[in-house]
Amino acid sequence: MDTAAVAKNERIDRHEVARFIRRLATAAGLPGWKQISPHACRHPWNTIARRKGADLEDRQRAMGHADPRTTQRYDRDKDSLDRDASFLVAAATSGS
Repeated sequence: MDTAAVAKNERIDRHEVARFIRRLATAAGLPGWKQISPHACRHPWNTIARRKGADLEDRQRAMGHADPRTTQRYDRDKDSLDRDASFLVAAATSGS
């Protein structure tokens, strides 16, 4: 990640975010690191937010969805979330 931009509290572009996500996946030892994208992180984010008590309207607003049904489609059940690559990256890098 462009640490100079972060230190200056500047925006980084979407490509830099994608590279950062892939570096985390590689460090976590995930074999499918090439398929992990920032967009893939939206599924576990939505599921974890729901589990922690965020209501549908708040999650919908945070994700920028016009229709709550779209937000609901991003919710994953426990079994599929445990296999989700971005969830595995988060777990591996957080020490959980």
